[in-house]
Amino acid sequence: METRPLFKGLPFYAQHFNREQIANAGWNILQEDLPLPCGIIKQAALQQNSKRMEQWLQRNNLLLAPHIKTTMSPELISQQLAEGAWGLTVANVTNLRLAAEMGASHIIFANQLVGPGNIKEVEQLLGQYPDLTLYLFIDSLDVFELLKAANIQHHKQLKLLIELGAEGGRCGVREPSKAKELIESICANQWEVAGFSAYEAVFEGSTEQKEQRVRDFLNLLETTIKVFIEQQVILPTEPFVITIGGSEYYDICAATFADLQQNFDVKVVLRSGCYLFSDSGVYDKASLAIDERLANEQITLPASEAAIEVWCYVLSKPEAGVVILGAGKRDFSYDKGLPKPLYTKSRLATNLTKIDQDNYRITRINDQHCFLKVPSDDELKPGDMVAIGISHPCTTFDKWRKMLVVDRQYNVIDAIEAWF
Repeated sequence: METRPLFKGLPFYAQHFNREQIANAGWNILQEDLPLPCGIIKQAALQQNSKRMEQWLQRNNLLLAPHIKTTMSPELISQQLAEGAWGLTVANVTNLRLAAEMGASHIIFANQLVGPGNIKEVEQLLGQYPDLTLYLFIDSLDVFELLKAANIQHHKQLKLLIELGAEGGRCGVREPSKAKELIESICANQWEVAGFSAYEAVFEGSTEQKEQRVRDFLNLLETTIKVFIEQQVILPTEPFVITIGGSEYYDICAATFADLQQNFDVKVVLRSGCYLFSDSGVYDKASLAIDERLANEQITLPASEAAIEVWCYVLSKPEAGVVILGAGKRDFSYDKGLPKPLYTKSRLATNLTKIDQDNYRITRINDQHCFLKVPSDDELKPGDMVAIGISHPCTTFDKWRKMLVVDRQYNVIDAIEAWF
């Protein structure tokens, strides 16, 4: 018998359903029409988060090239392009192929391009998409020598962005003198340096310590870039591109580079990957911090909303104060904090009950189970449903090959695929 991959969260009879069939199936999460665990995306939250980012971009004259490694979803990437994204950001050649096939005319390769197999894939893709402009991060003469040695026929479609880094961070030139040396070598070989890139959310420490280190790092970037522009160390043929991350500190990024935008021909491009989804953890905290900083400037944006939930069943109540849920590491992220219980739905009730997170807490997770600490008088029973909120969308999407989209009543109205 022929076997095929199966999609979690879909009935077996519906494994082959397309988006239209799923939208018209009449399923509802709360009515238990689907096998659990099931990962869902809330359409209203997507719309709210998109509006929030759109207003911020317009207010600050910023561009957006969302990082597609978050979802690797053709449906969501198509939505981001339709909503006006300037381009897309990728991390590797697989991401790059999808971004090009989705029709992006500007793609930021937010990594060092090394290795003959990777470079060959890039060259083939540039030949296939002659109108594509590909921006590459570069932080060393070693990487540039590899690019030169590859004899890339279509290298005129490549624009290099000098990646500036911080001590203890990831890739990136640490010293302005090294950056200048790299720029001069690239230009002497008739390749184009189009601007600068950096990733600001790499620091450890308390919330206050991380924010201060981000401010210090971005201020150093701004000063360095300004000197290079004024001294004409860099002379791109088009407006300078400055690209930074932009999911956790996009307000600080905008403020830091506002003077450069005003005084020079500069494009500032955010590479946010998680703005569309937020979460119930790290990005929720980041959004609240942004709102608090903006409130001091009397600026208000639409509130962010967590767009992703994983629904599961109560499996067991083996001990007082402990409930075992039927979802785990295979179903949601855990690299940036444990998930949070959001709602319960008793099998005997029709309405949701919001969980008091002071008294209900997920304390441990296994591959397929998680441990929910509850009060001793809790009334959850096997067969009841629990909605779990995640922290870090990037490492939840890669656990689902298909996720269902729901409206506010939890009716299933669409589906997306994640091509990991």
